[in-house]
Parts: sequence; C-alpha cells; structure tokens
Amino acid sequence: MFMDGFVAVTLLRHGLTEKNSRHAYIGWTDDSLSEEGKSSLAAVSLPKPDALFTSGMLRTNETAHLLFPGLKKTEILDLKEYHFGSWEGRTYAELKDDREYQHWLENMENHAPPGGESLQVFKKRVMNGWGKVRNSLLNDEADTAAIVSHGGPLRQLLTLLSGDGRAFWEWTVSPGTGYELIWTKDSFRRGEPCASLRAVPSTARLNG
Repeated sequence: MFMDGFVAVTLLRHGLTEKNSRHAYIGWTDDSLSEEGKSSLAAVSLPKPDALFTSGMLRTNETAHLLFPGLKKTEILDLKEYHFGSWEGRTYAELKDDREYQHWLENMENHAPPGGESLQVFKKRVMNGWGKVRNSLLNDEADTAAIVSHGGPLRQLLTLLSGDGRAFWEWTVSPGTGYELIWTKDSFRRGEPCASLRAVPSTARLNG
C-alpha cells in the first residue's frame, strides 16, 4: 500500500516490437509486441496501481495486459507516439539521403514529416493527454497510477514533470522500463514538478 498524502505515477514504455529491433520509425503504426518483447515483460514485476492508462495502441495495451492482468485500463489517445507520417516503418539508413528528411532533422520543432506532425504539435498533444490523466486522478482521488505509452511521450512528460532539468533528448527509456514520479497530494493538485523520481523496474531483466 502506498503512503497516505502522496501521489505516485509510473511512466512505462511498451515492450519491444519487431520494428523496434530493426530501429525503424514506428509512431502511429499499430505494431504488436514481438515474442522477445513479451518474454522480457514476463520478468517484470510492478505493484498494481489504482488507475491504469494506455495510449490505446496495440503494443501499449498488450504491455498493460501482461504487466497488470485483469486491471481495467483507460485509453488516452493523446498519449500516442510521434506521428512519422509517410516515414513510418522506414529506417535512418533508408531515409538519410532524402532532403526532406534532412530538413526535418535540422528543425523537428517546426517541421513535420510528410503526413506527420511537428515536435511542437506533438508536445502540445501529449501534455493535453497528461491533463486528462491528472484530472482523472484528482476526480477519483486515486493515489497511484501507471501510464503505458511510448518513448516520445515519456520523454516529454519527464522533461516537464520531473524537475530534473534534463532536456527532451537527454532522457532514455528502453522498452519495458520507465520511471516512478512521486508528489505530495498538494503539489500534485498545484501542478508542480514531482518531488521524487526513480527508475523502474529496479530488479527485472531489461531488454532494449
């Protein structure tokens, strides 16, 4: 049981997929977990949260089911991965000579992949998703929650919520891992950065 007077939110990246293994861009592509990804998650043990949220994508729902079997989940579509547009499923090696791709690498904040979204639009969407999670926890008076999402959204949430000072690209979250953020209830209501941060899981066999 969690301590009274605190709110703990665990941010988790989904397990490994086949396209993750070959370093392909997968944002809105609804990829399933690979057998290796499922096997790695079997070694992870986390406490059951009061509330469970996912991005609604196949790989996050499968991860949530494996980590928290039987627990009701709420899908927050704003917590989906960055939209890579027509570059979904392709790799750096396949795109590196594309001038549009090079332009995007130079200015991701304001430039979007063809059919995709800019980093600026993506970050605003993710924070809107976090607002929905936060309101749900406050309305339900839940003390603990887990969010199963993707590398990009977790980087954005950690940058804004951790108070750690690290920039967006300085965060690394491997498949099947994440961070637990803890607030006092008063600081959570005020929307302040968390008071405590730790990597999770701490003892599982990690992959990716």
